Amino acid sequence: MVKLIIFFLALFCITLIKAQEPENSNQFSVDIGFRNVFSTIWRGQTSKEFSNKASDGYSIYADYAWQFPHKPGKIATSYFAVPIEFTSMFPNSSSYKSSSSWAYGWALRHEYNFGKTFNPFFGYGLLLNRLAISGTDGEIIGHNTRFDIGLNLNIRKRVLPYVKLQYSYTGYPQLNSSRSYHVQSVLLSAGVRL
Repeated sequence: MVKLIIFFLALFCITLIKAQEPENSNQFSVDIGFRNVFSTIWRGQTSKEFSNKASDGYSIYADYAWQFPHKPGKIATSYFAVPIEFTSMFPNSSSYKSSSSWAYGWALRHEYNFGKTFNPFFGYGLLLNRLAISGTDGEIIGHNTRFDIGLNLNIRKRVLPYVKLQYSYTGYPQLNSSRSYHVQSVLLSAGVRL
């Protein structure tokens, strides 16, 4: 809980600092959304469902993105981002446990500048993921691949609201085993870019 409070304080401070800077080509983004896990299985010699079920929860995401050089008048603008994300999942019933994870890595985002109110974007990311299950010692570390589609809402000059739909695939390999744990989820979120 202390780590989560520190994380939010850091986001708040970065938001204040970024709001005071003159306009530049870099972006800071933060969003929060609802996550649903629709597939959790062990893959390998025998495929079966993972024993703990925590299907619904929330994710808090932030990234800092650098714009790739581009010529004025181009339709698309591309960004390289360094993201961090915290996810908390609630147990499906009292017989299961809650889980949480931290993800961090890199992402690419392409924003299409049509000069209208709604400008679409899509993104791709590769992240490392650390999963913890409540009441269980240790963490599982895996890799996360994700694809985003969304809309930037051009209604303000300094703050750019957006909505995003994300598909995420996470794998957790196991040592000395041909089996691995795989999670597929979708995320619907809303946020702002500064």
